[in-house]
Amino acid sequence: MVVEVHVDAELDTIRVRRVVGVYDVRRVGFMNGPASPSERKSRGVGVGVGVDGRIHACLYVRCIAQSTSSFLPVSPMAYASLATGVLLAAGSGSRFDPDGLHNKLLARMPDGMPVAQEAAHRLLRVVTRVLAVVRPGSDALARLLNDAGCDVMFAAEARRGMGASLAAGIEASEDAEGWIVALADMPRIAVTTIEAVARALDGGASLVAPFYQGQRGHPVGFGVEHREALMMLDGDTGARSLLMSQHVTRLDIDDPGMLRDVDTPEDLRRV
Repeated sequence: MVVEVHVDAELDTIRVRRVVGVYDVRRVGFMNGPASPSERKSRGVGVGVGVDGRIHACLYVRCIAQSTSSFLPVSPMAYASLATGVLLAAGSGSRFDPDGLHNKLLARMPDGMPVAQEAAHRLLRVVTRVLAVVRPGSDALARLLNDAGCDVMFAAEARRGMGASLAAGIEASEDAEGWIVALADMPRIAVTTIEAVARALDGGASLVAPFYQGQRGHPVGFGVEHREALMMLDGDTGARSLLMSQHVTRLDIDDPGMLRDVDTPEDLRRV
């Protein structure tokens, strides 16, 4: 099948304009184009990943993607945030499988959906670009997240912990206007929760966090003014120190999913 798409360099996305025939298509993002939206626009050319991972000859105004297989339909976006999503997917998952033979993020939930795919899917309903951070060697996970619509980066620093992974993701998204940071092992966060965080961040809040029954959950929103502090993170504490030292816009939301992660096989059965 042939799909006609429109490249919008400012939004850093490729949008489907017309489908020749009745096929399922999905949002896709730039992977190997010029380094920034302004460069993409000035050059008028880029290379992106198409509906089947095979975008060809992307020009600024239009490009043609040839697809050889169909995909499941993707839910429409609930909100289009200005922020960039960062999906942390580089943990070792030792509590799920101490032997390291099975990646919990590839494990399927009772509904058949892989954990990381569902987490990515929900984040992509609110932000137009998600950068997924994975460990070197996690090729199957990288393919899964790429197919879900994420840009994917391998971070050698990930072995040092979540803070190092987050710093790598922030550094790799230098043109972002803010970040919404989510964890790939938390697949049951309500889309409305992610949207609430995004709207607060887009509305001018510097740090945003959702809370459920007094406990801080995920995802967390960071304004661009925190870029340098985020890039200095290391170890496995994530951005906890930053959140404790700065004023945080608190959103009290009735969503237990913001606290539920998949750490053990039992968690997977109950998620």
